[in-house]
Amino acid sequence: MKKAAIITLTGNFNYGNKFQNYAMQEIIKKNGYKVYTLWNKSYPYTFLRPIKTIVKNMMMPIKNKVDAKRRWNFYKFSKKYIKTYHKIIYTGMDLKFLNKKFDKFIIGSDQIWNVV
Repeated sequence: MKKAAIITLTGNFNYGNKFQNYAMQEIIKKNGYKVYTLWNKSYPYTFLRPIKTIVKNMMMPIKNKVDAKRRWNFYKFSKKYIKTYHKIIYTGMDLKFLNKKFDKFIIGSDQIWNVV
């Protein structure tokens, strides 16, 4: 069976993203593909990243229960309905690997081009 990869936002925070991801996955499946959503992080790893994350987390106020519950519900939905393929992309070699793994790539959101 041919494989297709959806490239889209993958965080557990946005209703529109989850709905478009799920809908696109189902349409592609109906066209005879085994579908995965790429869960990727395309940033270079540096020794500062963990430090930045720790400082950011320390400075954030404690999340309220409503936000935590919302994120948990997004996570459960994704786990149940969206098939993901986890691959951290650091170099062109990683992209070549994915090119061998999948027959098609589909961009699922204009926001993947957002640099922030």
